[in-house]
Amino acid sequence: MPLKDDVVYAYRTVAEDTGEHGVLMLHVKRTHADLVELNVGGKVQRLEILKNAIRNLDGGFLLKTPLTLGATWPGTGGQVHVTAVDKAMKVPAGSFVGCIETLEERTVPRGSKRITTDFCPNVGIVRLEVQAQVGSQYAVERAVLRSFGPRIDLGGTKN
Repeated sequence: MPLKDDVVYAYRTVAEDTGEHGVLMLHVKRTHADLVELNVGGKVQRLEILKNAIRNLDGGFLLKTPLTLGATWPGTGGQVHVTAVDKAMKVPAGSFVGCIETLEERTVPRGSKRITTDFCPNVGIVRLEVQAQVGSQYAVERAVLRSFGPRIDLGGTKN
């Protein structure tokens, strides 16, 4: 995962139960060589870049080597499993190869949550799917990478 400073990722989102579409924006900020902030709608997730892992400062790991089929590690709310390697992905932002897929399973009050994430080399997260069940309610939300690149300031400069 490159996590380059001042890069913005735009994801197309859809909620399967309602059919509602939207946009999710993620901004990467490198605060130090080994510290990263991911800002999603004003909510900041802080990550530490280690030699063999990307660790969430609130606990758990986003990624951890070895990135091999069946590998596991503690995530932010449950156990993460590598469920696919060398995967090809085609999303609105492009076609990618060599991707890995992870699945994190969490227990939530009166239910469960499954988070499937596809990470591609030199890009990062290209697809995220959350399946949640609380009681008899079941929902699936998906975010697919639409575009990514350096942040652009459209405000212009004052003369």
